[in-house]
Amino acid sequence: IVLNPLGISMDPTRSRLKITLDIMKQIYIQDGVHGFYRGYVASLCTYVPNSAMWWTFYHLYQDELYAIFPSWVSHLFIQCMAGTLGGFTTTLLTNPLDIVRARLQ
Repeated sequence: IVLNPLGISMDPTRSRLKITLDIMKQIYIQDGVHGFYRGYVASLCTYVPNSAMWWTFYHLYQDELYAIFPSWVSHLFIQCMAGTLGGFTTTLLTNPLDIVRARLQ
């Protein structure tokens, strides 16, 4: 197992900025500008459907919760519930895409 494939010195006395700059330099040396965008298309293929589905489910759940709860229930509560349910549903459906994205990166 290679724990430090870039060969960066991780001396605790070095600042985070210097370590970050060394990492950026090594990525550029190994892969060029392309190295900074590795996995970008995979991220788009994951996050675009995720966001679109979240908004769809959010509005769907919000409409259903407004129909179920009495009118005196707080709109903020219903929106929080709709957002939570939308996120849960979206995560269940898009998790396989996220796993593929993580493996590609």
